[in-house]
Amino acid sequence: MPNIQQKAFFSMALGKHVRVTLSTSEMRTVDRRGGLDEYLLASKPEALSATMLKLRQQIAARAA
Repeated sequence: MPNIQQKAFFSMALGKHVRVTLSTSEMRTVDRRGGLDEYLLASKPEALSATMLKLRQQIAARAA
């Protein structure tokens, strides 16, 4: 069973902290990729939950 936790990450594109629920391994991946924005934009949309997909769309709209 994965270790699921809530954590607030700062989104540079949105300019605010966003609280997300991730496994600890995904949290390490977010840190390795350089932040929440980079992690979501590099992830395949099919692999994301509905909440994370919506957040990805918001970040992509602001980044463009």
